[in-house]
Amino acid sequence: MGIRLHKKYGLNPSIDTCIICGKPKAIVLFGSSMKEEAPMKVITSIEPCDECKRKYLLRGVLLVEVDENGKPTGALAVITEEAFEKIFTAPIPKSRICRTEIGLLKKIGAIK
Repeated sequence: MGIRLHKKYGLNPSIDTCIICGKPKAIVLFGSSMKEEAPMKVITSIEPCDECKRKYLLRGVLLVEVDENGKPTGALAVITEEAFEKIFTAPIPKSRICRTEIGLLKKIGAIK
């Protein structure tokens, strides 16, 4: 299989960052899968880094606002289990991460 190098950008690397704190999690090698130079930093997953998991998800639930294509908009909030259970009828996901539609975080007062 192997990695196909981009003619101009080579391995075309980027730094995968945590969706919460923005700290580096891993190096991503895009190779020729991108038709342009990769951005310096990207968020490839709504899964936070281990430090943020320990800091926020032991007692709370991460709500990540996503657009109609399922891509994060950048809006997110961590709420307590109690708040989650008051707002939502669904059980808390095992991952403690929940995708929300655009506008919901503002509607529940989680963001301004």
